[in-house]
Amino acid sequence: MANQTIAILCSVGIVCIAMWCSAGISSIGCFILLTIAYYSMKPQFTIDDLINGQSPNSSLLYLLGYSVLVLLLEFYINCSAVTASCGYSSINIQSTCLYTFLPWFFIFGIMVVILMSFPAFKNAFANVIGYFAVAGTANILFTDILRSTDVDAIIRATRDPEEQQRLRDAAESILKICANKSILINQIHETNFLEIWNKLTPLMKPGVSTNTDLQNQLLNLVSVKDNIGECCWYILTGWLVSCIVSYTLAKIGCQKTPEQQKQEHDAYVAKVEADDKAKELNNTVSYTLDS
Repeated sequence: MANQTIAILCSVGIVCIAMWCSAGISSIGCFILLTIAYYSMKPQFTIDDLINGQSPNSSLLYLLGYSVLVLLLEFYINCSAVTASCGYSSINIQSTCLYTFLPWFFIFGIMVVILMSFPAFKNAFANVIGYFAVAGTANILFTDILRSTDVDAIIRATRDPEEQQRLRDAAESILKICANKSILINQIHETNFLEIWNKLTPLMKPGVSTNTDLQNQLLNLVSVKDNIGECCWYILTGWLVSCIVSYTLAKIGCQKTPEQQKQEHDAYVAKVEADDKAKELNNTVSYTLDS
């Protein structure tokens, strides 16, 4: 049922985007709409997925579908623009295909691979724009998760030396965030979520460490923050590629096949000959003799 719902949403989103693009929205605008639709429909990562050892990059099928749609959409928009200005010809379609697919493959594709291989690059936007989006909710959630009592008193009341050391390590992390607990979310990512959760367990309220609902709420905020950072990279890179493609197509202009060039040459010669004949006819003077 979930997969059917996602498929229906994807179909509706694609149809809406196609209608908007047909109405005259630029390739950059269509790309942004498609990117937002992709992140809206991207499956949510859960704590069970982490426990089962699934990678955050496991939803590659969605990424592949998104990439194919982006390429087809950009190719369609560019072909429509070239055909409208130059007319339909195979050589123009071929050049449009070449100058559309190559930049998207090599620039946008390499960026996607880099973000998958080195997720820390997302932090450039995730820790700023993403943090701004989830900070309020994160602060409330951390207040529900972490103890608000004196940590030193808890450490002194603990007789187990190993447990005391765990509390001190966790307390050092908490001291870095002071009263604004939401700052801690910038240190949490999908790849280290379980590690950070286990490290903060000694400072959690009773019963919280095994509360899967709170875990999923926090993981969802982390995913939203990281997705915003990734989405910013996608949009900026897509914007750059769209500008490169548009500039290249405008620079090469309309290309004509040898047959088209011959037809235009013959038509031009015929027009010149017709104009010359018309001039000769106009310059002809007729004299009439009166008898």
